[in-house]
Amino acid sequence: KRNQAEILQGYKFSINGNIKDDLCLQILTHILGGSPSSRLFSDLREKRHLAYSVNSHYFNIDDIGVMTLAIETTANNLETGEKSYDNIEKSIKGFSENIEKIKTEKVSETELETAKKALKTAILSNLEMNADQTIKLSSDVTTPYGINYINEKFDLIDSITADDIFNTAKYGFKSNP
Repeated sequence: KRNQAEILQGYKFSINGNIKDDLCLQILTHILGGSPSSRLFSDLREKRHLAYSVNSHYFNIDDIGVMTLAIETTANNLETGEKSYDNIEKSIKGFSENIEKIKTEKVSETELETAKKALKTAILSNLEMNADQTIKLSSDVTTPYGINYINEKFDLIDSITADDIFNTAKYGFKSNP
């Protein structure tokens, strides 16, 4: 009975615990829906005018990874004032088209670099407080990289290529949502 709809579309896949693979998934998330310059935002909100907000998220639980795409859209036809679910259908179609495109075409160097910077900023933003830094350092000591874990992550982020993202997209989106 609401005039709005929130649509979530999720993809589930196995993860292997490889840090570079995890970073590729995080970069892919930023490219798809991590900012106003992301593909979903540019296409579904700015171009097609379907969304109040649109984004993507990646998380994992044990050895399962999940990538979600989310959009908030209207269930009203603004021109006629009647209830219409066209925007819901168009949003789902838009998700599918964007997923198909990222599985078949490599991302541009500009998109890749923008997403890398966004991921680095997100990592550093979580370390603004001294207490957060101390917690991170103490948890990193238990990793194979020790206290250099963040530096290693940044080096890996810098090494990620458009081919890596292309292969990650084909893997992460190989099954139906």
